[in-house]
Amino acid sequence: MVGAWAATGYFLIGRRVGSEVPLIGYLSVCYGTATATLVLAAVASGTELAGFEPTTVLWLLALGLVPQLIGHSAYNAALRKLPALLVALPLLLEPVVGSLLAWWVLGEVPPLRAFGAGALVLSGVALAAGLGRRARR
Repeated sequence: MVGAWAATGYFLIGRRVGSEVPLIGYLSVCYGTATATLVLAAVASGTELAGFEPTTVLWLLALGLVPQLIGHSAYNAALRKLPALLVALPLLLEPVVGSLLAWWVLGEVPPLRAFGAGALVLSGVALAAGLGRRARR
């Protein structure tokens, strides 16, 4: 629940600040704050931040850079032109798409209840997208 509240705040702040602050400046503050917070949390918890195999480091960099620079930057750019509701909808698809990718790439078959939940999420996203389109007319 806290994660949902944080994401909601992130989108609402991004929507409001987006009209006042250049995108690169806003992204720099957001990503810098997130990086500092994560490093401090890792240090405070005693988590190792070094000693990984080079391949692991490359995968960690890819996992950090691709979703962050492409995904979150796209969300923030979209917030400048679209309602927060429509921009937030793709976030709901992440678990569905992630489960399908895990099934396809890793052979991890989702439990049967996940298919029902995925259908419910897809229906909700389609409904909300339709309502959002009507509201913009």
